[in-house]
Amino acid sequence: MKEDVYQYHFSFDELNFSEEKLISLFSDFSSNNYSVLSDAFNLLLPFIKQHCEPVAGFRHFNTQNISFRKNVLIIENIQFDLGTIIYRDIKDVSEIFVIVCTIGKNIEEKIHKFFLEGDSLSAFILDRIASELVESTADLLERKIHTEFLKEGYNLTNRYSPGYCGWSVSEQKKLFLDVHFYWKWIQHFQRQKIMRLIDEALDQQDEQKFRELTEQLKALR
Repeated sequence: MKEDVYQYHFSFDELNFSEEKLISLFSDFSSNNYSVLSDAFNLLLPFIKQHCEPVAGFRHFNTQNISFRKNVLIIENIQFDLGTIIYRDIKDVSEIFVIVCTIGKNIEEKIHKFFLEGDSLSAFILDRIASELVESTADLLERKIHTEFLKEGYNLTNRYSPGYCGWSVSEQKKLFLDVHFYWKWIQHFQRQKIMRLIDEALDQQDEQKFRELTEQLKALR
């Protein structure tokens, strides 16, 4: 097993989210409401561009660390009850990539704020956009895995997440039982964010903020 946690930062532009993709994402809307949807999107777009922080990471597990029994995947003694559909697709794999993706917390907080303010339409639209942005982040990571880590002659299976294809969403918490993966990944994400804030403090010549951020950075080491 590779102990390293691989992590990538992407930009919003790399997610390639457009108004055309928006229309496709809301194909269940009546076409009569597309103008409302477009207007809402254009109002939300500046906030999304500013606060979307796509980050993705993964760990790699090979045959020494994974095993299967009927409908169950076992990674380092953690059992995942996959159900029949996913089990059938991955039961013969020789390697597993466990990935985690985020676009940051600001958009989620904005969705919650919209709901509290009674703006359920904006909350609903932003929530669906956010889900698509997370999926797009996962797509980018999958391409990285395919081009940089996949062995010659190997192929990737479909990507699966708890809550889909019969895999219970309650299983999601098991992904974070791997404390090494979770905390190393989160700490790295926090470290990168603090470094950006330190640069801003230096540009603004804010000595107090610089000292506070430096102490936060030391605490992560």
